[in-house]
Amino acid sequence: ASLGLDLHILLAEAIYKYDHVSTNDMILIESLFSHVDKILETADDREQNEKQKKSLDRSRRQMKRILDARDRADAGYAAACAGAVAACARDATAGATCMICLEDTSEGLVRGCGCGFAHLSCLVRHARMATEATDHIDQEDKAEVVRWMQCPLCRADQRGYVSLALAWKYRRSRMVGEDDDDYNIDGRMARIAIGAAWFNTGAIEEAIPLLSDGIDGLINYHGYEPSHTAFAFGRRYLVRCYDALGWEDDAQELRNDMEEDAADERRRIARLTEVPPSEHGGDADTVS
Repeated sequence: ASLGLDLHILLAEAIYKYDHVSTNDMILIESLFSHVDKILETADDREQNEKQKKSLDRSRRQMKRILDARDRADAGYAAACAGAVAACARDATAGATCMICLEDTSEGLVRGCGCGFAHLSCLVRHARMATEATDHIDQEDKAEVVRWMQCPLCRADQRGYVSLALAWKYRRSRMVGEDDDDYNIDGRMARIAIGAAWFNTGAIEEAIPLLSDGIDGLINYHGYEPSHTAFAFGRRYLVRCYDALGWEDDAQELRNDMEEDAADERRRIARLTEVPPSEHGGDADTVS
């Protein structure tokens, strides 16, 4: 029974910590689950055996949810990649190279802004490196969602299927044992990214619930302030959605909220940077 419990803990660690589980890994993990079941069946303590089996079943279900969420993200990325390459195929003339690696490969080149062509894999690698380099800074601001969704050169938002592919890959990159979009901060960020990307591909009605849920979660569940980068990014796209659908009242109400929040932030910064009179060295009008 002790060995069974140790294997159970080991499986839980594997499920929660590893970002990629291949088909062969799944076969091995399932065989280990079956092995643990057999060990628990021979345990002397029947009550403890039942508790461990229930815990093992929970781990099984959690593993399935995680892998299903990863499969959805991978499928979304693959479909968006195909769409991006197909959409840019006519423009990517012979001799065009990736503006990041300066090479042309069989992968296919895409363009999400006016800078030039790039491989999606190069854009993903650059976004991942930029996120890792500034992760200690972004823990509070979560600005990595913008790093993924903007061109690394001109900082313009990526467009079309390029935007959608990067959003799905961003979601996938933040899945390290977490699959609950409703309560996970990274899941909320990913909803904002994917919502913005849907807007960029013209799927506006699909974008609104994702943007709204992501923004609502940052405020109500995670206590984010309106000045945070990801929050401002999401609201900017939500206004665009309202404008595109002709929802003038909703768009204006959100703009008013954004302007009011911006004014509050300016006042907050002014208070922080204001120097008390006693630190001026006396009366500023006194001439020695």
